[in-house]
Amino acid sequence: MTKTNYRRFHSRQQRPREVTSLQTLGYNSRSVVLEPATFKPSILLPNLEKTEKVFFEIIQKKSVEELEEFLKKNKNFNVNCQNYQGRTGLQLAVKLGLYKMVQCLVQYDVIVGDCVLHAIQSGHAGILTLLLDKQSQSFESEKRNVALHSPDFPPDITPLMLAAHLGNYELIQLLLERGYTLPPPHQPSCPCKECKRQTKWEYVNSTRVRYNIYKALASPNYICQSSADPVLTAFSLSFDLYQCANNDRSFKKEYIALADQVEKFAVDLLTQCRSSKEVQLLLERREGYSSPGDKPLKFTRLLKAIDCEQKEFVAHHSSQQVLYAAWIEGWEDWRRMGSFSKALIIFLQTIFLPLIALFYLMAPNSGLSKKLKSPLTKFISWTISYVFFLLILYIQNDMDTISYIRGPPDTGLEWWIFVYVLGLLWVDLNQLWFHGCKRYFKQWWNWYDVIHRALFIATFLAWGWAYLDTQVHDEINLERKYWNQFDPTLLAEGLFALSTILSFGRLLFLFQLNPDIGPLQVSISRMFKDIMVFLSIFLIIMVSFSTGLSKLYQYYRGHKRIDPDGTEHVQLESFITIRATFKTLFWAIFGLSPVDSAKVVISNQGTNGSHIVANEHSFTEGVGYVLFAVFNIIVVIVLINLLIAMMSHSFQKVQDNKDVEWKFARTKVWMIFFEEIGTLPPPFNLIPSPKSVYRLVYWMCSWCRGHPKANCSRKRCCFFEDDEEIENQKDGRYETLMGKLVMRYLAEKGKVKDSTTKIQSELNTVQREVIQVKSAMKQLLDRLEEADEISGTSSQHELPEM
Repeated sequence: MTKTNYRRFHSRQQRPREVTSLQTLGYNSRSVVLEPATFKPSILLPNLEKTEKVFFEIIQKKSVEELEEFLKKNKNFNVNCQNYQGRTGLQLAVKLGLYKMVQCLVQYDVIVGDCVLHAIQSGHAGILTLLLDKQSQSFESEKRNVALHSPDFPPDITPLMLAAHLGNYELIQLLLERGYTLPPPHQPSCPCKECKRQTKWEYVNSTRVRYNIYKALASPNYICQSSADPVLTAFSLSFDLYQCANNDRSFKKEYIALADQVEKFAVDLLTQCRSSKEVQLLLERREGYSSPGDKPLKFTRLLKAIDCEQKEFVAHHSSQQVLYAAWIEGWEDWRRMGSFSKALIIFLQTIFLPLIALFYLMAPNSGLSKKLKSPLTKFISWTISYVFFLLILYIQNDMDTISYIRGPPDTGLEWWIFVYVLGLLWVDLNQLWFHGCKRYFKQWWNWYDVIHRALFIATFLAWGWAYLDTQVHDEINLERKYWNQFDPTLLAEGLFALSTILSFGRLLFLFQLNPDIGPLQVSISRMFKDIMVFLSIFLIIMVSFSTGLSKLYQYYRGHKRIDPDGTEHVQLESFITIRATFKTLFWAIFGLSPVDSAKVVISNQGTNGSHIVANEHSFTEGVGYVLFAVFNIIVVIVLINLLIAMMSHSFQKVQDNKDVEWKFARTKVWMIFFEEIGTLPPPFNLIPSPKSVYRLVYWMCSWCRGHPKANCSRKRCCFFEDDEEIENQKDGRYETLMGKLVMRYLAEKGKVKDSTTKIQSELNTVQREVIQVKSAMKQLLDRLEEADEISGTSSQHELPEM
């Protein structure tokens, strides 16, 4: 743009100012000075020359012939000139969708700039191809970020990113073929130097850029074309988006919406499966789930979905049907059995469980043993075994009440308890080996098991300590009232009581399979977070009031006052120490602390003749009563009701989606019994199996002969690769299935789009017809009015509102 394209500022000439009275405008007599309208050109906005105006007028008229003729006549014309909006002729042509005009302009030395983005926004694949070809011939091809100086797009938007935002399948494919990429961003919690630098200097921009990239990555059409395994990509991306929502609160709502969108995409792909074989092939895909155990797990893709909290995918009817079929494998008639038949099978299995375990150890490959490997059979066996363990605990506690001697209990059942706990520990170690520490401790019930086993181990150690103590000091028959407060027998009793409580509480884990109790238990577990939030606030209030009240009352410890009638008053210990204050305030929540706890008692000063002199600290006592009352108001009236409201909200959220929540929790329980962690329940799992020794010897022989199935790795140690896994890797059945699912998904999406387009077209047609009817009615009314005027009538016809 030349200098002549801009007007210069003219020096302001002194003109006589015209005074206009506001009285003429209906205002008061105050006068204002109004400057006459003068032209004041801007030094920032361009002023078009005559040829440039003609150039933009030709583009607005959409005349390609006139444009070609104009450019031939004006060979030195600057085709990159801008109008007052800062737009070039190429940008206007692209926005108007003029393919031939763009084809004409790209033959000249035009700057493409953000025209690529405008073409993508308009959805013109042909124009985009022309612009990309033109861009590849210039230095701009090295700049993927073409919106750096664009007035219409943020500077971080790239062509592929915008196409993914719009979900245009054709344009995404075109850009991917041209070599455009979309690298995933770092997480908000990333500790690398680059992320720290961006966060320090430009936090707002870095968060916005990250969100725009994730928004593009979450596009289903982009995932379909950029990923060989869209389901796995959707799982990982959804998990990352939830992590971003937790770490970047400014975009939390947007990230959660993107995560839900990606999760729905994975569910839509699962919906496209048309047979159980396709669903099973999808759920058994092992890529993306690394198991540190000695052999791969069943339904590994479903385990990945559980790790990524894909509840809708796990609770989908297709997943649940395949899972249930595998759950009752070997007992296909189970779903058709009545309650009596099921109870009879469980009763027989309870009676013959030791014989069944012995038979399995001797003949692991028999028909009956194969039925024992069924997840349903394993669940029944483990439940029976655990109920017997609880029965032993109950009997042991009941028998030990008659013993008052020091030392460990001597009922004869302690060794059974010890052996069973060893069996449970063996199960825990197997699960820890299969899943790894990170995945194992991600489940809250595993933390429960760790605490449960730790308490039993501490109980056994306390029993051993108590036995050694009685052997060394020989005080077995010492009466309990003389025992030390930390006597090993007392410690063992306390630890065993806690272990027993947790043992019976473990039944709640199994009750998750019940369709009536399971959803209720899931709701209670969701309230646990609300309880933790309440306890944190409650603890702060308790500490603050305990410290203040104990400071106020600690000086009155041991004070006694005798009234003239001989009545003796002693200062209560309620608020004397921090510990006593904490206890008093805690029980005050339940109304069990006396109101007189805040009363101040002062010792008598002496006697004055026959009168007893007593003093009162009314101010201190008043402050104490006020603080005690304020505590009750804050905790009992405010916090307790707040906790009830929070728990009700969490309960309602689960109830609104209880079917999905319960099926997700039930699947977690099912997956434990799908895993190859041992067919026999504790304590039978401690018996060495001849099958395990045989498999080890067979693997060693196969590996030495170079058998293709015999493999060894650091994570899985010595294992045999399944025939199904090798077959899937060779013939690419999973890749073929993914291709079919994506095509079905796109076809279904196209039907919805066509239906929406058809509805919109019909609405436009109806709108045009309404406008035509309205116009016809208006013409008719005009004619009627003319006829009325001629006839001398004054009737008026109003146009009805449409």
